[in-house]
Amino acid sequence: MTVFTAGEDRVRIEATADAPVTGQLSADAHFSLLIGEGTLPINVTVTKYATSDNLTISHLLDDIEAAIAEATFDDGSDAHLDEKVTVSRSGNVITLTTKGTLLTVIPGSGDPARTELDFEIRNRFAVTSLIDSQDAV
Repeated sequence: MTVFTAGEDRVRIEATADAPVTGQLSADAHFSLLIGEGTLPINVTVTKYATSDNLTISHLLDDIEAAIAEATFDDGSDAHLDEKVTVSRSGNVITLTTKGTLLTVIPGSGDPARTELDFEIRNRFAVTSLIDSQDAV
């Protein structure tokens, strides 16, 4: 059993395959993030248009960061995700990391968030791992 210590532990969600090397998406990518336990999902959309001029995965990371920074709750209030979630990569694999709270990503069925960003679902949620600060990105 993994023990999570709020405020100290880092949680990382890692895609299950490489991102598109061009950094471009074939359609808008939609996914929801759950920050902590018992919270409402925060919907994030990385638009195809935002990625249309990308040449690399690094450009795609910038677009994902921008989408996370713009994410709001259903009532329109700012979710402040950019203060809680860091987007990075390990090789060509995209990772989302947070410090001090649990993180869950839920990509849509057949959505580019699942098929191109490769946030795979296992038991309804994407693969999540608890990492210590020495492994943090």
